[in-house]
Amino acid sequence: DLLQHSVKRAQRNQQQLAVLFLELDNFNSVNDSHCHDVGDQLLVTLADTLQSCLRGSDILCRWGGDEFVIGLLESSGEASAQVVAKKLCNKILENISVSDKKFLVSVSIGVAMYPDHSAEPDLLIRNADMAMYQAKRLGKNRCALFVPDLAN
Repeated sequence: DLLQHSVKRAQRNQQQLAVLFLELDNFNSVNDSHCHDVGDQLLVTLADTLQSCLRGSDILCRWGGDEFVIGLLESSGEASAQVVAKKLCNKILENISVSDKKFLVSVSIGVAMYPDHSAEPDLLIRNADMAMYQAKRLGKNRCALFVPDLAN
């Protein structure tokens, strides 16, 4: 809902908007090695860390499991969105600990832009998701920008 309203606002104000689709790399190993309670705490810490890197006007929501969707409202373009995504990758890599135990986790992030990659929120999320899988294929702990070839 928030993303739908944000796209309408961006359209009305002739602004860009970025959607980031983020997934933890190798999260299942945390659950397998420690337990689901530790995995749940890690996700809460991850969400707090992500929120601390975003502006108050940006949107952060858990999509499911170890996936999050971020809306960078009033984005100034692809380069700006990629700077934020890289900042998130670096911050997560250095900063996740639960119960005084540090976890070496990373994230892969896909980026899709309104209006370049779609005007529909669901398709923006799907395109950012495809770009995230491209980031994983490229070696994880990185971001990738959606390109139309990924949809084929």
